[in-house]
Amino acid sequence: ERRRATIRPWGSFVDQRRFSRPRNLGELCQRLVRNVEYYQSNYVFVFLGLILYCVVTSPMLLVALAVFFGACYILYLRTLQSKFVLFG
Repeated sequence: ERRRATIRPWGSFVDQRRFSRPRNLGELCQRLVRNVEYYQSNYVFVFLGLILYCVVTSPMLLVALAVFFGACYILYLRTLQSKFVLFG
C-alpha cells in the first residue's frame, strides 16, 4: 500500500522529451541513481508486470518456478532436522 502511494506520474515516467545524452560517465551514473531513487515505485510495478506476463505466457516457466521453490522448501526442512553439508 505504501509503495502504491509513492508512484510518480506515469506521464513523466515515460516522457521521451526529457531524455538527453549525458556528457560523461559521471553524469550518467548520477542520472541513473537519481532516476532510480525518484521512480523506484514505478520500476517495481513495471518489474512485477513483466514477471506476471512471463509466467502467464510461459507455462514451463511456472513449472520451473514450482520445482525451484519446492527444492528450496525441501532443503529448508532438511536443515531444520540437521546441519546441511554441501560437497562434504
